[in-house]
Amino acid sequence: MKKLIFIFAVILVFALTDIVSYTQEENSYKEFKEVEFFSSVVVRIKGDSAKGLGLYENKIRPYILDQLKEIFSPKLKNPYSLRMIVEDTSLADRKRFGNLTFMIWIMGSGDSMPYYVEAKAGNQLHNFWERKVLKEGLREEITEEAKKLIREFIQELANNFFAAREG
Repeated sequence: MKKLIFIFAVILVFALTDIVSYTQEENSYKEFKEVEFFSSVVVRIKGDSAKGLGLYENKIRPYILDQLKEIFSPKLKNPYSLRMIVEDTSLADRKRFGNLTFMIWIMGSGDSMPYYVEAKAGNQLHNFWERKVLKEGLREEITEEAKKLIREFIQELANNFFAAREG
């Protein structure tokens, strides 16, 4: 019962956040015009069951970089280039350098488990693009389903990124 209440509360919070963010979403992507490439790609994996499913940051990050390159490359030759942001990095550079963060959170254990996948993107000043999904899946399918969501999120990011640059 506690698990059900917790999941309901999480869904309610996400729904309310989505309503507020949807109204801001239409104009928020214009900042992608200034982003030249993504200089930071961060992956966070949460939940005790994640390791048992083979979900590790050092395995998911290369997958994300491959998807980023495959999806962005036709229009952007080098979508990822590591750049260190230090204290004296100029404001102009902070706007040019994109930021992409993924979080995968596996909740619970058992044959069927809820899982959450979130993607945030922006520049080195703040995130202004976000997607998130809370689902439930079979233990043996969660890793592949999370990868499918990552690919979908990157495809949607690319669509919004290039639409902002063309508009």
